[in-house]
Amino acid sequence: MINLNCNIAGRIRRKTLNGRQYLVGPLCVIVPGVLHGSSGPLLYTLSEIRRNPSAWNHVPIVVEHPVIGGRAVSARIPEVLNSTAIGIVLRARATDRLIAEGWFDIEATRRVNPRILSALKRGKRLEVSTGLRLDIDPRAGTYGGRDYVGIARNFQPDHLAILPRGVGACSVRDGCGVLANAEPKPLSLEVLNRMVRHYERLEANEPDDDDCLPLPSWRDDEPEPVKDKPCRRKDDLLPLPSLLGALKRPQ
Repeated sequence: MINLNCNIAGRIRRKTLNGRQYLVGPLCVIVPGVLHGSSGPLLYTLSEIRRNPSAWNHVPIVVEHPVIGGRAVSARIPEVLNSTAIGIVLRARATDRLIAEGWFDIEATRRVNPRILSALKRGKRLEVSTGLRLDIDPRAGTYGGRDYVGIARNFQPDHLAILPRGVGACSVRDGCGVLANAEPKPLSLEVLNRMVRHYERLEANEPDDDDCLPLPSWRDDEPEPVKDKPCRRKDDLLPLPSLLGALKRPQ
């Protein structure tokens, strides 16, 4: 079982399914690029992401990856579904990434982890991690400045785990997570200029005094990054697919 970390973020709405109440929010499950899972850094290509997105429909959403007796197990067994399942994945599809909807059973989520329910209602971003089986093509290489030890092939999803205390490899800042594929607001010219300045610094490999680059701030209501803000090391910068996705947003 491969555990690939991602995350959650976006607009939540309330829906009814089979007589039960759900909170529904957009998910971004996997973005193309080099992602660090339990088998090390693997390259996830867009062609593989697009191969069979419907396989993710009806995948259970659970709290943390299921472990019984110290061993990782499938989430699709009664013991796990009764104890940690809080919803399902629906309407999975592939665009320039794998996106879907997370359907969170309100009663089950309140019983298993009420903090997750509270976070969803407040629209707070949550980290998630995919539990899947896959084949690894052992060809190593570099993509987007990141080394990988193999190429991920033939995804066989088992579950999607919410990580209340964790940070995903394909994280919120990478564009993954619950609510992460919500319809974006148009980017202003100032925000686009800010993005261009950030990537010009990358091309020039221009470090700060402590050998890291400020976290980019691309929202209209946030100031330009400053020295005393948290910074991101040059080998851990926003992946190019995230930039390209942002540039496609309408003006």
